[in-house]
Amino acid sequence: MADSDGLYQELRALSRGRGVPGSDLPSRLGPWIPGDRLQIETELRRRIELLAPDLALVALASLGLHPEIADRFLAGRLTALSARLGRDDRTVRRAIDQAFRLIAARPAPEIRGGGVTLEVCPIELLTDVDVLVCSGNTYVELAQSYKSSVAAALRRAAAGKGPAGEIVDDVLARELSAWTAEHSRPGLQVAPGTVIPLDPGALRSRGVHRVYYVAMAVAVPGSNDYSPAPESVAHAVSAVLETARADPAVRSVALPFLGAGRCGLPVETSALWTRTALEKDFSRGTPLRVHLVTRRPSYAPVLTPLLNSLPSFR
Repeated sequence: MADSDGLYQELRALSRGRGVPGSDLPSRLGPWIPGDRLQIETELRRRIELLAPDLALVALASLGLHPEIADRFLAGRLTALSARLGRDDRTVRRAIDQAFRLIAARPAPEIRGGGVTLEVCPIELLTDVDVLVCSGNTYVELAQSYKSSVAAALRRAAAGKGPAGEIVDDVLARELSAWTAEHSRPGLQVAPGTVIPLDPGALRSRGVHRVYYVAMAVAVPGSNDYSPAPESVAHAVSAVLETARADPAVRSVALPFLGAGRCGLPVETSALWTRTALEKDFSRGTPLRVHLVTRRPSYAPVLTPLLNSLPSFR
């Protein structure tokens, strides 16, 4: 079982009892969050603070950490959350499950090479990175917020939400719609590699200054598939870095492995073409710090040689 899965399961078990107040934290959570009881609870609260407000609320309450929802039993805490959020128990349980999965995502490991850091975590959990990048299709239509892609995760994380967790401002979708209208592109494709800077919305609270939408996926007419062009990864990475360099406020960029999602490219192929673009960019002495992001710990051994081969600019 992966480390994050183990922590996720232990958080679920904790919530079914009295939660954090009635538990021996070093023995329960120590394998994943080292330290004494105070250190573990502090780190747990820190991770919860990184969540969207509705998820933070359900996480605190389900773990017995919310001062106003402190029933000894989970059933009582669920009832209080349902009343507070105006949602049924099933919806609240799904929110708790989502919160626990995000909390359990491990912080970035110390895998470094040159001017690159490999981050093994959901991109929306990164903090103090100036630009987060998401790829999308050349029709500039953002992934639906309920899906599992990087673009969908960033759409959810950037959205403004009401007290019950409902989306009241779909920031990234709104920004993209305004861009396509301004550039007379509604319903039309843009060139692969087009970069569109967007307001980060709620991600600003995590130190993010911009979200870059980069058009990557070229749709196959009459199908639900995309036609991947491996060399377009290098073009897109170069375009992202060039856009970032043009903004004096940008010092760091987080890149997923472009094309390795719905486009269907193997992550090794995406990494190879990413390396090509980074080597060219580093030769120019760029001051940018690049964070390569994957949610899958199993990719780290595959990607480490990429980092080791890149030159350092520090």
